[in-house]
Amino acid sequence: MRSLFAFVLWLLAVDALAQASGGCDDFRWDVATERALFSTAHGTHVVSGSVASAAPDVLVGELFEVALYPQESVQLAAPPSKVMLADGLFSGLLRLRIPAAGRYRIALDSGAWIDVVNGADSINPCEFSGAATCTKPSKIVLFDLPSSESLWLQISGATSARVNVTIVPHIDAN
Repeated sequence: MRSLFAFVLWLLAVDALAQASGGCDDFRWDVATERALFSTAHGTHVVSGSVASAAPDVLVGELFEVALYPQESVQLAAPPSKVMLADGLFSGLLRLRIPAAGRYRIALDSGAWIDVVNGADSINPCEFSGAATCTKPSKIVLFDLPSSESLWLQISGATSARVNVTIVPHIDAN
């Protein structure tokens, strides 16, 4: 009986710890910066571009609430690196304002595919990480980004017409 009681207490303690972290301990990196940005009441609301020339600027270190378009109505700057069926999905373009070349993490709060495009070429991601039980954020992709006037963040394959996005510098703790 004591073993059962001890086991139940252990399960309750594990559950309490998981709830305290919001289920966000499964990321490969310390995501405290992203968690702080996602915990703000509201980010800056922007409507994504359906073409690159209409894409709004997004800045490093801020939370953006992005309204997306039905995917079939968006002309992406480059073909997505992962092909998505268009039916019922959403997409959009944002112009990245990167202050200095370096490694950056782009975080989303829901499932979608992201590409960063420089001119007409996609920049390959370095790494990605996700936490199935975390929604603020749920996915982070790491990119080596140049400081450029022509960087586009393409969001495609989103199941929702709204997505929250942050971009932060990556600080390697190793």
